[in-house]
Amino acid sequence: PYLHFVGNVGGEDVYRLLGREELRTARVESDAKLRLMRPEHDNTATERKLIVAAGEPGVVAPYRLFVKTDSASFERNGLLVSTTWKVSVFAYETDPRENVDQWRKEAAANAVAFETADLRLHYRSGGPSDLGDGVPPTVRNANLPRDRFGTFAETSLRFPRGRWTVRTTSDDGVRVWIDDALRIDNWTHHAPAVDEATFPVDTDTPVKVRVEHFELDGYAMLAVEFEPAREK
Repeated sequence: PYLHFVGNVGGEDVYRLLGREELRTARVESDAKLRLMRPEHDNTATERKLIVAAGEPGVVAPYRLFVKTDSASFERNGLLVSTTWKVSVFAYETDPRENVDQWRKEAAANAVAFETADLRLHYRSGGPSDLGDGVPPTVRNANLPRDRFGTFAETSLRFPRGRWTVRTTSDDGVRVWIDDALRIDNWTHHAPAVDEATFPVDTDTPVKVRVEHFELDGYAMLAVEFEPAREK
């Protein structure tokens, strides 16, 4: 048997137990309110699904998953990010590197809004219309251009206290604010690039995250992730 992490799907961490042995026990431990679900409708003789879900929205929750079969025991460390990103995409004419205020005004005039649980937007070379089934038809049918479009995204997350890292993968420019403090600023025309910054969390109140992104030409993407900061 083998416990495979599928990924975060719709704000839930999905695992599959592979093999023919029976699943005997499964539990999740966390300081946050998490639920471990064992749906029966999507199982086969050699695969059983396990889902780690948040008991409340807007949380970043480290956890440990324990699974036992007839002959094996598995432990997995995970980080569940369960939230709703409010996203808007828009066409623009003003170069945001030269006049960001005018660029934002253009966004306010023609943005198309949607929500997503996971901010991994693989625009590729087709722009917002190339996002596929992960966005509503209003976005795919908005006839937004494949070049010269922008993205705004924001959410609120409750982190455990400590130091955290925010990481972006972007093409082209990206900026990230954490509670109104600019943490990532790669406001340039570039190929897919990874940027990261650390920030402290010393209260239990939700942290506001705001992202701006622009695409000039060619391939495009935007992804935002979080993890505990590595100790130096």
